[in-house]
Amino acid sequence: MIRSSSLIGRGSRLAPAYAIAFMGFLAVAPLTATAQSSPEAVPSNAHQRSFGDEWACDDGFRENAGDCVALSIPDNAYATGRTYGTGWVCAHGFVERDGECLEIPVPTNAYLNARGNGWECDRTFRRSGDKCEPIDVPENGYLVQQYSSAMIACDWGYRLERRACVKIEVPDNARLTDDFSATGWVCLRGYRASGDTCVALKIPANAHLTGGPSSADWKCDRGFRAKRDQCEEVLIPDFAHLNRRGDDWECDRPYLRRSGACILE
Repeated sequence: MIRSSSLIGRGSRLAPAYAIAFMGFLAVAPLTATAQSSPEAVPSNAHQRSFGDEWACDDGFRENAGDCVALSIPDNAYATGRTYGTGWVCAHGFVERDGECLEIPVPTNAYLNARGNGWECDRTFRRSGDKCEPIDVPENGYLVQQYSSAMIACDWGYRLERRACVKIEVPDNARLTDDFSATGWVCLRGYRASGDTCVALKIPANAHLTGGPSSADWKCDRGFRAKRDQCEEVLIPDFAHLNRRGDDWECDRPYLRRSGACILE
């Protein structure tokens, strides 16, 4: 029989050896962890990123085979910091031509646009090639701004024809309209256009005008239906009633429509 005291004694003799081995592991472990997490060597003209162990080249430089080489940036340009394209763009008021940044020539009566990559004419001028020419505003006309240029518009009652504002001749029974129509006028309600005039509609008996103030359509009253240019009465048989539109009839329930009559089956 083995006594427990003998095990204790044997364990006591082994304890110093285990303690020495454990202390050695603790001494080596920090060195191992430090080596694994040490950041990658940062080359010249580069900086450590704010996250991870990676680095990035400074503005004006681009990565090439682990180094940061200087970009060839022309005068009047600046580095973008992007890893694609040329890595630079021209400054405000300059445009790229064959790898250089040339100043944008702005003609008289013009100004640089908001992006700084072109020019636009002043309000009362229009672009003509590389110049800004004055806009000749006709009598009874005025300028309106449309997008980046000014356009000629005419006063009420006039329309633009060949850069002139011509008075609109309105026939009887018509009115001016602000719609972009060919004539500049529309016929009044109850009339329709016929050439340069407005002729009265022929509305049959038992009919009425439909639509808005310029309507040229008519519709039969309820209980009548259109037949050619007339409105004929809807004849309702026994056990029937007018439909929802009022231009025909349908049978009362439970009758069925058969050959112009309502019958039970």
